[in-house]
Amino acid sequence: MLGLIYTQYLKIVAKFGVGRRKNTVHPPSLVLAQDEADNAKFTYAESDAKALLYGNRYRGLGLAIGLLAICVMFCAIAPYGFALSHKDAWLFSIVELGLLIVISVLILNGRLSRLRQEWIKFRRIAEAKRYEFLNEQIELARASNDVANMAQVAESVRHIVDDQRAYNQSKAKLFHNVHHAGNLFSWAALVLCIVGAGAHVTGYEAHWLIFLTIFAPAVAGIVHGIHSFLRIEELAEAHELTAEHLQEILRKLDQISG
Repeated sequence: MLGLIYTQYLKIVAKFGVGRRKNTVHPPSLVLAQDEADNAKFTYAESDAKALLYGNRYRGLGLAIGLLAICVMFCAIAPYGFALSHKDAWLFSIVELGLLIVISVLILNGRLSRLRQEWIKFRRIAEAKRYEFLNEQIELARASNDVANMAQVAESVRHIVDDQRAYNQSKAKLFHNVHHAGNLFSWAALVLCIVGAGAHVTGYEAHWLIFLTIFAPAVAGIVHGIHSFLRIEELAEAHELTAEHLQEILRKLDQISG
């Protein structure tokens, strides 16, 4: 469920961020661990699937906590914003307390389940095994000194590199759009806050203005926190840089084969 929340959030928010892309990129750093005992237990497909599962669960957990925090904020200010009496506001207080308990349980579950540690562990195993089969084929082709085998291996290399290039380009576009949507939301919240403050300056007073002056910027801050936790901007830059490097490798492979 947490993994589904994370993936669906990316798809939905990315639709609002289509457009501007940031060109500045920084090289990613990934230290691959060589745990021979664990490497022997899992195939690449198994470790990659587990890494995806645990990674989406971990990031989905952080996203769920952030979204629940927005709901808590709404419940906290809604009684004043809607000018409710203490008698009528009790339901919001009950929901707020319930949400805080749920957030506490999720945080505790995240710490005890070691989702992040398992995610990193299986991602390292998967990356260590990603090209294991291909390396074996290259060594066999070299040992046999067979031109046909070498050509087949070369084609396999090109196919794998091209698939990875397409994958990284797709991910870069997705994360760029999500990051851009977050920026648009922040600007929209700032405009709403200015409108609310302007209304106060002109002497207009209304309880609902609290949604513009407090709730909107608070939500923008929480969304920014969610995106920072998910490392949206860093992922966009890393995938874009990787796609560029793979494109350069493809160009060199074409020159060699040509």
